[in-house]
Amino acid sequence: MKGSNITVPASGAGLLERVSRTAERHQKEQRPAVSDVDLFARHLRGDHDALMRLFDRHNERLWLYVARIISDGSGANDIMQDLWERIIYLRKKKTETPQNPVGYCYRMARNLSLNFIRSRKGNVPIDDLTEAEHPIVEIVEPTDQEELLRLALERLPEAYREVLVLNAWSGYSFEEIAEMLGKQPGAIHTTAYRARKRLAEIMETLSGEEERE
Repeated sequence: MKGSNITVPASGAGLLERVSRTAERHQKEQRPAVSDVDLFARHLRGDHDALMRLFDRHNERLWLYVARIISDGSGANDIMQDLWERIIYLRKKKTETPQNPVGYCYRMARNLSLNFIRSRKGNVPIDDLTEAEHPIVEIVEPTDQEELLRLALERLPEAYREVLVLNAWSGYSFEEIAEMLGKQPGAIHTTAYRARKRLAEIMETLSGEEERE
């Protein structure tokens, strides 16, 4: 990444090792918990260590969020590179600290993901995320059920897929997702319910298609 020592790791093993070292360092330092708002504010003032801590804290789940939306591990790497470069550039623009830095990053990731999809004019290839070099996704052959789930996610409406990914894979609560997307928690809960129901229907349809083949 230009102008910074931050790079999106190219290999899962390398990232695991790096995250492990970072965790050990933070544990040894016994630092008090620092909020994302404080870290983001310090980054905007030129504190490179604050940016690194934000990266170590959120990059993995952001990557998975993007990869699930676009179903393209390689494309997710490019998007994450772009995202962190933009966050670095905010310092030069003297941007004010967002009230919810995590939500800010996810909205940016979402917009970049949608731009990526539009750039391919809706022709989104179904890449096997298990082949992406990232620690969250094990590099193994997917089971039939995993493959079915991946295909079903591809057929979900975008709004449904986004909420499911944030909740089921990234682990955010409905309240947190609502804050990220600028919606009411009740609306997110309803979307998640409908998304799970629709996902089950799609998986049942796909399963029936496989049995007939």
